[in-house]
Amino acid sequence: MAENTPQFYTVVPEPVRYGAPAQGPIGGGSKISKKTWRIALAVVVILVLSVLGWRVYKNRLLAIRDAVEAQVQEKSTSCAVDDAQCVERARIAAASEAGLVQACDGLSAGSFTRCVKRISVDQANPDVCKVLAKGPERDNCIDFALLAKLQKDGATTDACAKIVTPAARNSCNNAVEERAVRELACEKYDIDESKCETEKKIRALLDAQDLKGCAQLAGASDVCTDRFVAEDRDGDGLSRFEEVDLGTSDDNPDTDGDGYSDLLETNSGYNPVKPN
Repeated sequence: MAENTPQFYTVVPEPVRYGAPAQGPIGGGSKISKKTWRIALAVVVILVLSVLGWRVYKNRLLAIRDAVEAQVQEKSTSCAVDDAQCVERARIAAASEAGLVQACDGLSAGSFTRCVKRISVDQANPDVCKVLAKGPERDNCIDFALLAKLQKDGATTDACAKIVTPAARNSCNNAVEERAVRELACEKYDIDESKCETEKKIRALLDAQDLKGCAQLAGASDVCTDRFVAEDRDGDGLSRFEEVDLGTSDDNPDTDGDGYSDLLETNSGYNPVKPN
C-alpha cells in the first residue's frame, strides 16, 4: 500500500523582483527604450519644423496677397465706379505679375478661368490649371500651358501631337517649325529639310542684298521679299529693301562713314553713300 501511495510536492515560486528589466531572446529592454525615444524625438522635431515651415509659407502667402491687393487698387484707379470688368482686368494683371493663383479668387467664372490660364502660360506650368473644373476650359488651359513649356524647353512635332486642343496643337507645330528653320536644324526637330534649304537661300540673298533673286525662289518669293522689307540688320531705321534701293549697306548704319546715319542723311536730302 505504501508503495502505491502518490507523492505530493509543494512548488514554492521565486520572489518577483519589481523594477528589474525583463530578459528575453530579443535583448535588453533598455536598448528598446532608447530606440523608441529617438524615434519619438525625431517625430517631434519633424512636426515642429513642419509647423514652422507652414507658418513661414502662410506669412509669405499673406504678404504676397497684400501686395496683389495693393496693385489691384493702383491698377483700378482709372476704372469707373461701376466698371466691374475694368477692375477684374486689373486683378488678372496683378495676379499674373505675382504668379499667384489664389489672387484670382473673387473673380467671375469667366475672368477666373482667364486669370488661371494667364498664370499657367506665364509660368509654363500645366499643373496650375488643376484648380479649374474638369472640362474643355481645363483642357484648353493645360494645352496652352504645355505649349508654353514646349516652346521654352524645345519641342518636336511628336511632342505637339500630345496636345488635345487643335488651336494649341497648330500653334505648337508652327512654333517648332519656326525654331527649326531659325536654327537651320530641321532634322533635329523632325521638320521637312526643304524648309531649311529655302531659308539658307533667303539668307544668302539677304547677305548679298540681291532682292531680284527672291523671284527665283519657287513658293517662297513673297516670304523672301517680305524679309527684305521687314529686316533691318544694322538698326539704322532703313529696311533691307530700302538699303538695296538706296545702295547703302545693311551691315553699317553709316555707309559713307561721315558720322551721320544713313537714315538721317536720307531724310535730310543728302546722299548716304557719299561723305558730306
